[in-house]
Amino acid sequence: MSTLRITIDDVSPLIDYQPVVNGWLQKNSTTDTIGSKATQLGANASFTFNGTSITIYGGKSPNHGNYTVYVDGEKHEASGFSATNQYQVPLYDVDGLGNSMHVVAISNTQYAFVDIDYISWTSEISSSTNDGAVSQLYVDDADDSFQYLPSNAWSTSISDMDKFSNSTGQ
Repeated sequence: MSTLRITIDDVSPLIDYQPVVNGWLQKNSTTDTIGSKATQLGANASFTFNGTSITIYGGKSPNHGNYTVYVDGEKHEASGFSATNQYQVPLYDVDGLGNSMHVVAISNTQYAFVDIDYISWTSEISSSTNDGAVSQLYVDDADDSFQYLPSNAWSTSISDMDKFSNSTGQ
């Protein structure tokens, strides 16, 4: 078996943030440099994946508090408190899961912040396809395979363009 590590950013539509209104503050280049921030007690984010391990990355700081992570319903408590600001650090990590579908959820359990920056997981891939070879494909948003419709709804005149991969963005 080969393994493949997959990473998604906090703004991926694969992550279900609840409540939708006032539960999470999504990052943008003008208000936040870190990920999605839970701003309400009980706010949670869930994600379904197929794999053997998962790591949720986020921030820890003096204004961050306790949170609970559930993996397939199993409860794990943790704290995002840190005396100093830390970014893109593991908030939760588990491996040794069966290579199957799993549900992970993180919930804000204190009147403090919880940040998610990105989620990364490992999936096992059958070696019976492609002679066991695993490859990764990177496609930039400027690639001709993308169609932006309607075209008048998209712009390449974006502030902070240098923060996009290859300094391109739509």
